[in-house]
Amino acid sequence: MALAVPALVLTFVVSALVAVWWSSGRRPAFGKFASVATIVVIALPEFVVATLAVLVFALTLDVLPAVTMQNSAGAPQNLSMYVLPILSLAVPQIGWNTRVFAAAIQEARALPYIHAAELDGVGETALFVRYILPRAAPTMVASLATSVGMVVGGAVVVESLFNFPGVGALVSASVGTRDINVVAAVVACTGVVILLLLLAADGLRSWTRLRAV
Repeated sequence: MALAVPALVLTFVVSALVAVWWSSGRRPAFGKFASVATIVVIALPEFVVATLAVLVFALTLDVLPAVTMQNSAGAPQNLSMYVLPILSLAVPQIGWNTRVFAAAIQEARALPYIHAAELDGVGETALFVRYILPRAAPTMVASLATSVGMVVGGAVVVESLFNFPGVGALVSASVGTRDINVVAAVVACTGVVILLLLLAADGLRSWTRLRAV
């Protein structure tokens, strides 16, 4: 959760900001760039993003550590060791969610009553918050919910690449030693966590849908 939760938060924030700017249509050049960039990012699996991140930020720029060093308690020594693993998990999901968010916002903006509110002189901020966002929110929540399983599953690979002390690294080591009991326990617990998060997302989506109606 130390990697998955920040990765999901980062995914939502960046995806929402880029989608709002993209869907506004005020900068066509940015829209074209975002369309191509998100497709490219979606096609990159976590281990490719992690490798590129290490190449750029650790080996070339030398601003972030390439591996995680643990302290006496078994935790990462400092916060900088969280950055690359979180980015590696978030970047592919940002590409997917940005496209879904932008499409949902554009679809909501095209509704007749929202167009009427715009003609009545409702400001851009009020128009988005009061009219567009409630209609787009159910789709946005559903999209983010699908990223939960992807992020948690991707943590297995990312933690192994960065030597991060987490559940993913534990599973990887247990598979190597054929410790079936540990693998089964971790998979079961992880499945329960993902299920609870998806149920919470479904509840939030239903609530936002009712509010939109």
